[in-house]
Order: sequence, then C-alpha cells, then structure tokens
Amino acid sequence: MPKVSVTRRLLRQLSFVDVKEVNNFFDLQPRKSKQDMIGQIVPRVGTGLEHLVADEGPFSLVRWNKIIVELGGAPRKSFEAAALEISASLDPIFDALDGDTSIAELRGDNVAIRVLSRKLDVEKDEMRKSLDETNGHTLLSTFVRMMRAPQPQALQPDQHVLTVASTRTNGPRLDKLNERWLKKHLDGATEIAIAAGFYDVEFIADLFSGTTGVKRVRLLFNGLGGQRLEDQKVELQALQKEMEKFPEFEIRLAFAPGMFHTKLFLMTKNESVRALIGSANATRAAFTRNEELLVVFENADNLADYFDAAWKNAQPLGEPHTTADSLIAFFRTGVLYFKPVASLNTTLNPFVALLRLMTAKDMASLGGISLPYADEVAGLGSFNLKRVVEVGVDEDPDDDDDEDEAGAAAGAVLGGEKALKASIKPWAIETCYGYWVPSILDDQWRKKLQEVAALKLKRLKAFRKKINALPDEDLIRMYGEYLDGARKVLEVSIPDIRSYYAKLKRKPFQMDNVEKFMQRVRSQLLDDEHLERLALPFISGAIPEIWEDGEAYRDFRRSFFEYLGRVSRQVGKRSNVPMKIIQKLDLDELVDLEDQFETYLLDHGWTDADWT
Repeated sequence: MPKVSVTRRLLRQLSFVDVKEVNNFFDLQPRKSKQDMIGQIVPRVGTGLEHLVADEGPFSLVRWNKIIVELGGAPRKSFEAAALEISASLDPIFDALDGDTSIAELRGDNVAIRVLSRKLDVEKDEMRKSLDETNGHTLLSTFVRMMRAPQPQALQPDQHVLTVASTRTNGPRLDKLNERWLKKHLDGATEIAIAAGFYDVEFIADLFSGTTGVKRVRLLFNGLGGQRLEDQKVELQALQKEMEKFPEFEIRLAFAPGMFHTKLFLMTKNESVRALIGSANATRAAFTRNEELLVVFENADNLADYFDAAWKNAQPLGEPHTTADSLIAFFRTGVLYFKPVASLNTTLNPFVALLRLMTAKDMASLGGISLPYADEVAGLGSFNLKRVVEVGVDEDPDDDDDEDEAGAAAGAVLGGEKALKASIKPWAIETCYGYWVPSILDDQWRKKLQEVAALKLKRLKAFRKKINALPDEDLIRMYGEYLDGARKVLEVSIPDIRSYYAKLKRKPFQMDNVEKFMQRVRSQLLDDEHLERLALPFISGAIPEIWEDGEAYRDFRRSFFEYLGRVSRQVGKRSNVPMKIIQKLDLDELVDLEDQFETYLLDHGWTDADWT
C-alpha cells in the first residue's frame, strides 16, 4: 500500500471551501470535487509542507494556527514551526497506510494488518478479530480513532460510572433522555424530591400516575408574582389534592431576587440518594422537544442537603403573598395590556394605483371632490361601508378612537347612550412590552375596560345588522354609483386621464372588486369571536419570564423607568400608578429613580397594601 504524503493528509483534513481557496491561490483549474482538487494541488506544492504552510502560501499564520488547534496541536509563532506542528498532529500511522481505505479492503491485506498491529501495539490475531467485528464500510481513519479511544476501566469498589442522558444528541455513551428514562429512575424510590424553575402540571401528574411505593414527595417550584402567583397557587393546590394517594405530598414555592432556577431530581432508594441534575425543567417540553441534558450522581447526600435547605426557606402554598423585595419580584406583580391584533376594514379604494401615477398638479385638480358613499379626503376618497349604512364618522366600527397615548375610548352616542371612556393611563406604566398594571388594581381597571368593550360590541353588532339588511344588488349598485362619480370627475378634471389608464395593469372600474370586498367584510362580521376581539381596546397577558434574557429584561426595565421619570416631571395632575411609586420614594429630587426604587424595595419591600 503506497505511503500517503503529509500534504495530501493535511488537505484531506481541510474543508471543501479551504481546499478550493488553496486551489484558486495556485491558479489551478476549477474542479467539482475535493479529491480532484487535492489531486492537482499536491503535484503543484509537493509532498512536504514547505510551500503550502509558508509566508508566500495561501493562508496566514493565524489561519494555520486555527487549523493546528482543530487537529489537536498547539499554535506556533512561525510558518516553519507551524509546518512541523501540523506534521506531528497528523497521525503518523498514515505514513504507511491510507486512512480512506475501507476495513473490507484491509481484511485481505496481510502486510497492512502487520503494519497496523505494530503501529497500534496490538497482537496480529487480535487485530484480525477487531477488523472482522467492524463494519466493512468503515474507513481506516475511523477505525484507528475507535481503537485508540480510552477503554472502560474496571471499577474500584468506591467508584461509579457517570451516566449522562440527552434528549436530542446521540452518542455511544449517552442515554436517551425522555419521560420513560426519568420514570425508570423514579421506580422503586421511597422518597422523591424535584426542584424546578418551570413546571407542567400535566407532566407532573403523568409522572406520578403509575408510581407506587413512594412515601414522600416534595416539589419545589419557582414562585411567580401578583395575579400569576394567585393562579399558580390555585393550580398547584389542585395538583396537591389530586395526589392524595401518597402518604405525604407537598408543594412549596421558592422566591429569589431574580428567579429560582434550579433543575434537580432526587430519588431515595434503600437510604441511598440518587440525583439527576442538568438543564431539564419539570415540563413535557423539556423531555420531548428541547435540547436538554441530565447527569446522574449516586450517593448524592450533599445535593439532598441543598434541597432540604432550599425547602426550608420556601413558602407553603397556603401562606400569603411574599413581599416584593427586588425589581424582578416587583415587576412580576403586574399584568401586561396591549392593543389586540384585530381589524375590520370597511373601505375599498380601487384608485390607489392611479393616484400614485398622477403628478402633483393633477392631484391638486381633484381637491374638494365629493363622491357618493366615499370618505371626504383629498383626491378620490375610499368607498366606505359606514357611509353606505349611514353610520356617522364617530361610530366607525374600525375606529381606533382618540386614545390620548394610552387611553381607550368607546366613541360617540348610539341610541341615546352616552359614550364611555376608559383611559389606561391612571392604572398603568407604559413599557416596551405593553402597559404594566399592578395585579391588585387589575379587577377595577378590567371593569372599566369591559364597560367600554360592551358598548363598542353593541355598535359593531348594530353595524352588522345594517350591513346584513342590505341586499347584495343594492351594495353593488351603490358601488357602481361611486365608480360612475369618480369616472366623471376624472374625465372633467384631468384631460389626459387616458394616458394614465394605459399604464395601469388593472383598470379601477371593474366591479368584481366589491363582491370580494363584501364577502370578506361579511365573513368577519359573522365571526362573534372576532367581533369581541375588535371591541376590546386592550387585551391582557401575563408578563413573560424575561428575567433569563438579559437584553429583554434591560429593555423592559429601562422603558419602565423612562416612563416613570417622564411622569414625575409633568406639571399638574399625574397618573395614579406612577405617582404611588414616586410618593413612596419621598425624594426632594426625582433623579436616579431606578436606583432609588431598588434601594427602597431592599429596605422596605412592596406589598399589595402599598397600592391600596
């Protein structure tokens, strides 16, 4: 078997992109395969590295040092030293043998087997046996790595094997991490303790559904804040009641300045503690979708001590609210409100493309035009269904209303009822993620919001009733009148209107537009769920656990205090929620609000009573 040069071995280790760069550097013919490029590079640079790894070569010394590190060597300070390091890093076994040879080819080559036995310091008969037991398609380079891999050592009486399990990464010494694997470790335990930042009630219930013989279960989870904390307690109390089959089953909540982020599973069997620790939370997502890792430790009494200490400091479910003594704990006591992503487009304008083509002079000639059933705007106003059903401008069902930054107004009068207004300003602090409302005040604010939504929903339903009462032929006729009016205006006001028409891909006077438009509007109006969403000026959502994401948390915190600072500088009436915080600080000068408030929380804490 011919000897393979160090140049060829090096090029085989490089990526296709790197080899192509070398090929181009030496002005060689383009080739489609890496092997073909290597076949013409080696004759060009020689079998040694003096021309390839050199100052006049294709790569800088920094680049070659990166390659050396990838080969398992150490960076060098000169090209000459780098070439020597590369030669040493490339396995000397391939001075005599080709690493791309398959094991099937080697099995019948006595000379190669003798060389391989000598190089790997393995008896020839043992080498033949290893070759016979290896898949014939395996390359020699892979076989050599397998032979040189550390072999398992016999365990001493006081040693144990470190078991590692992963959900999505496979390996010869990795267990498959899934719910079945976890349940296998729980089987036979008399005591089970789980600590997790996040949990899934259904996952926990399934985990213990078939468990028998367990005398004590303790679950320790990250405690939330505000209304989310109340909801969390209700949810976990229901789970605790569901698990009454166990002699002792208790859940506690841990609170930290940031968040309780531990992931630990403990099982006690025959007075010996086994611990599973890693990245996986007690959720189904962790054991099915995410990339997670758990490591198994035997005789883990020290980890059991950690759990006992954290358990002692945690809060039983029946205890009252914890005091917010950090910014994160305080932020958690709120609810976020934001504008819903829902709309009802009641207008249709077939002249948009035409208006874009017009000169400023021609556009000016259309000023003050009034079309049947159209919005009164400069140019050619949109055909508007609210005009069709004779609903006033203030009663537009898709009107965002005058919110005065954060306000939400229901509009004007309908059927003799006065409009309701519910501004979110007094109840909230504006942040980059929405309007933050303290949970303790949420019920009061929600009542105002629901009153507004009820009135707006009534208006939307009245609009729907009027639209549905109009036959399609009447709507088509009205749209025809709108188009006829626009055609006459254009022909009178713009003598050269035909030249504009010629440039349009689609003529604006086609009637199929209105049929599709009406079908879409009717479909939206028939959807009661969509209508209710349209009626809500704001919708609420829990604050996401952004505290792990440093950038997201910084953005939220910065916007929170920027708004607080802006309100503090206002003259006259100030919004209630921001002023509660400002008044608590009791400062002569409202500067460094973030630092001042953080210090206040550390010294005094914040409870629901501070809001009321």
